[in-house]
Amino acid sequence: MLESDYNIVRVDRRGRYFLIGGLRPYFWVFDSSGKVTHRIGRHGEGPGEFSGIMDLAIDAADSVFVFDHSLYRVTVYTPDLEFARTFPLRLRLDGSALFVGASLLVNTGIHTEDRVGLPFHLLDRDGRIKRSFGSVAGGVYRADLQDIIDRRQLAQSTEASFWAARINQLVIERWTVDGRLLGTLHWEPPWFQVWWQPQADAETPPVTSVVALEQVADTLWVLVAVPGERWRSAIEPDGRLYRVTDLSEYQNAAVAAIDVGRGVAIASRRMPRLLQGLTEGGLAFHTEADTFGNPVVRVYRLEIHSPSTQGG
Repeated sequence: MLESDYNIVRVDRRGRYFLIGGLRPYFWVFDSSGKVTHRIGRHGEGPGEFSGIMDLAIDAADSVFVFDHSLYRVTVYTPDLEFARTFPLRLRLDGSALFVGASLLVNTGIHTEDRVGLPFHLLDRDGRIKRSFGSVAGGVYRADLQDIIDRRQLAQSTEASFWAARINQLVIERWTVDGRLLGTLHWEPPWFQVWWQPQADAETPPVTSVVALEQVADTLWVLVAVPGERWRSAIEPDGRLYRVTDLSEYQNAAVAAIDVGRGVAIASRRMPRLLQGLTEGGLAFHTEADTFGNPVVRVYRLEIHSPSTQGG
């Protein structure tokens, strides 16, 4: 198997898996047993065509909203995966999108006077911005750091609230869709190195970065990409720059569980490979590609075991 850049998996209420990645102009659909049922989309600008898919969100009725990064638009499919409509997106999506209850929420930076420093944007069903929010201190703009300041990983908490984690440090906020900050979790484990400007040289390990989070009952799961223990052997230096030759050695994953009620981390574990994301129901996934380039998804269920159940 080969490493794959498919990095987003969504699961609908029918148990189907939707897979995207690499800004490809199509997405894959698997049934609940893991069998491929559809590959939807092709390159172009017509109905059902895409330039580069950035994210995919599924509403409570299992309608599928596909966000095109380059064409600034959203394509909607029915629960039976038939093309329904397309509407313009009045922003460039560089982050995540999800439904919080009936509300469509996106995370991206908009560098206008009235929205700069506000990373969350609530959209109506036609892509118009209803509300922008997310900065307690008001909008802040730093041209050299704005992508890091704005970027969050998102997960639904309740029908009217969501979690938002910064990617460069373990600061996790809980917001309502009407713009109220409900609380903030701070965690500083020794294995997470806070960063602001990632380095790209052969002497510096890859950054530690929050990849995904997902709430299951009273547990908030957090997935973090960490430097592989043998990251130096996974690169091929080229002057000060380098080429990654083995992604599985270059980066690994750490999974942490946070008790939502107490706001404290209750478990964490380093994994021997990089997991690309989390999805509904407390599932983690790793993607690979077969010799034809088709995706293969390995799904893992996250559970917490006390030390006694693990033999001490």
